[in-house]
Amino acid sequence: AAMALRIPLYQYIGGCHANRMPVPMMNILNGGRHADNTVDLQEFMIMPVGASCFSEGIRMCVEIYQSLRILLKKKNLSTAVGDEGGFAPDLKDSREILELILEAVKNAGYEPGKDIGIAIDAAASELYDGEKDGYYFPGESKMTGKEVIRDSNEMIRYYENLLDEFPVVSIEDGLQEDDWEGWKAMTERLEALGMHCNAQMGRSEVVKYCQLDAAAQNVMERYFNMLNLSARSHDRILKVARTIADLAGSENIEAVHLAEAIQLRTSVRP
Repeated sequence: AAMALRIPLYQYIGGCHANRMPVPMMNILNGGRHADNTVDLQEFMIMPVGASCFSEGIRMCVEIYQSLRILLKKKNLSTAVGDEGGFAPDLKDSREILELILEAVKNAGYEPGKDIGIAIDAAASELYDGEKDGYYFPGESKMTGKEVIRDSNEMIRYYENLLDEFPVVSIEDGLQEDDWEGWKAMTERLEALGMHCNAQMGRSEVVKYCQLDAAAQNVMERYFNMLNLSARSHDRILKVARTIADLAGSENIEAVHLAEAIQLRTSVRP
């Protein structure tokens, strides 16, 4: 589509006044088909959600990657890497993996959840075994000494437990690609948790979280009132607030008008 319009991809995705890069995901621990170890889920990534800019986010990720290498070596675990560059030690389960990553984050001087979020690419289609009619975890089975097979409902509960305990903000390929009913249930249940953000956000929380200036607050206030957003979900309100923060600070008043006419209204539609 961007090529057809003869504009750069970033402009097609973000709009003509886009001024932010996406939050990067850095793959720091590999498993599944990407590594010859006991980690069943394919990728564990870190996201510098608290970085002020893209370059700072990359620096934060690199520091944590090196912190994880030092931590693995200290614990006499392998520092060999998988197919995509993440470390590939033998670990018991996802909980042990995430605890290790959080320890590396803290050792690097960052706060989990505030500075760093965690993303998981489960690649669940690779785990699904049609003969066993479930998701088979060979690594966890080996480490625990008993066969571990989860059905769709148990997989969703598995993710819910991780969300309850760790700052997981993204899960990719959480179920087998043809598990339509499972995907529907997972979407409903994980959205209810807000991907580790299960509190609703109101005006004051948005202003505090996004550090909006007075101009941005004025635009936001009009939309809270007009669209009755006080009870909307956390992620939608935060999306609106960040858009306002970008556009209200723009010298081009037409950008704000465009947001009022199109962008914000569509981004908060139920």
